Amino acid sequence: MVEHCQMRHRFGHSIAQFGMVQERLVRSAAHLYALESMTYLVAGMVTAQPERDLRIESSAVKLFASGTTKFVLNECMALSGALGLTNELPIERYLRDAYVLDSFMGPIDLLRLYIAGASLSYAGKDMQEFVRKARKPVANIRYLLPKVFMKDVRLLLSAPAVGATSIRENERGTRVSLRVRDHLHPNLAHHANRLSRIIYHTHEATRQAFILHGPTVIENQLVLKLLADLAVDLFAVTACLSRASRAKSIGLRYHDHELELTSAFVLEAFSRMEKALADYKQKGNLSKRISAVMFKENGYAAVHPLSRVW
Repeated sequence: MVEHCQMRHRFGHSIAQFGMVQERLVRSAAHLYALESMTYLVAGMVTAQPERDLRIESSAVKLFASGTTKFVLNECMALSGALGLTNELPIERYLRDAYVLDSFMGPIDLLRLYIAGASLSYAGKDMQEFVRKARKPVANIRYLLPKVFMKDVRLLLSAPAVGATSIRENERGTRVSLRVRDHLHPNLAHHANRLSRIIYHTHEATRQAFILHGPTVIENQLVLKLLADLAVDLFAVTACLSRASRAKSIGLRYHDHELELTSAFVLEAFSRMEKALADYKQKGNLSKRISAVMFKENGYAAVHPLSRVW
C-alpha cells in the first residue's frame, strides 16, 4: 500500500505527500506494531511459563487482532479508492475474509464477555472485603475513610492500582518497584505515568462496578464491555511500551522509529480509554432509554423533520 501511494498522483503530486494519507498509513502501522508486540509477548510468556494460564491474554490478542485486521483493511480500502474493489488489488477479498473468519470464531462480543468475566473473578478475590464494607458505608466508616484518603495519595503519586506502595516482593523474594516508569526507558516516562493513572482509574471503575451491582455485575454487559475494552487496550499499550523500551535500550536499528510508532498508538489508546472511563455511566443510561423507545415503537422512533413545517 505504501508503494501504491507513492506511485499514485493527484493534483500534480504523489498522494504520499498528502497529510491525510500519511496519517492513515501511520495509524495502520501503529496498530500493526501493537498487534505484533502483543503476539510476541504472549508467545514469549507461553514459552517461558508453559504451565501458566494465559487464556485471558490469548483472548485479548484474538480480540485486538480481529479489530486491527478490519481497521487496517478499511484504511487500505480508503487509500486505494475504487481500485480496491477490482481484482488488481486483493483488498476487498481480504476484508471479506476478515469478517468471515470472525463468524467462524463465533460472535466477537463473546470474547469480550469472557475477558471481562474471567478478569472480574480474579479481581473479586482481592476486592471482596472492601466491596462488602463499601456496600454498607455507615457501619464501616472507620474502615473506609483511610481507604478514601489513600485513594487520593495513590492518584497523586501516579502509583499503579496493584498497591499503594511502590516496592513489593515478587514470587522470587526480590523487592521490585511497582511503578511502571521504573521499568521503561526514560524517554517513555511520560507515557508510563499516564498509563499508571489509567490503570488506577480502571481499578476504581472495577470496584465501583462491584459496589453498585454486587454479584449481578456479571449480567451487566455494558460494564463488561467497558472493562474488556480497557483490559485489551491496557495490554496493547503495555506490550508496545515494553517492546519500544527494549529496542531503545539495546540500540536496535530504527529504535527511534519504534518509539514514534509506540507514541502514535498509545496516545490514541490513552484518549480512547480516558473517554470511555469518563462517559461510560452516561452512555449506558442513554443506551437503555433510547433502546426502550425503539423496542416500544418497533424501530426508529424519531419523527420525520417535515411532519410539521410550522
